[in-house]
Amino acid sequence: MNGMYSNRIHNIVPVTKSLLHRKGVPNLSLQQYSPEELREMSLVELAYLVMTEKKEALPFQQIVQEIAALIHLSEDEVRERIAQFYTDLNIDGRFICIGENRWGLRS
Repeated sequence: MNGMYSNRIHNIVPVTKSLLHRKGVPNLSLQQYSPEELREMSLVELAYLVMTEKKEALPFQQIVQEIAALIHLSEDEVRERIAQFYTDLNIDGRFICIGENRWGLRS
């Protein structure tokens, strides 16, 4: 029985970088992540990092292009993931659409 509980604890212990962002820990720049770490992040987390570094609102298509270039997504991969990414962007409270499909970060 102790083995079962220790496995659960090991599954809980790792803290993701996305949780650190939301807990008020300063953001790391894109350059501080390895290519493998970037590929493991969700598109919405990557969008947050990109927009934090740009410090300006961006058209949705530019956000997609920057993320695709950053993690080397093929056109097919972008097509497969773009609808969910757009949904995530709308749901995530850190982002705001400021019109004409331009997105910024809430302050």
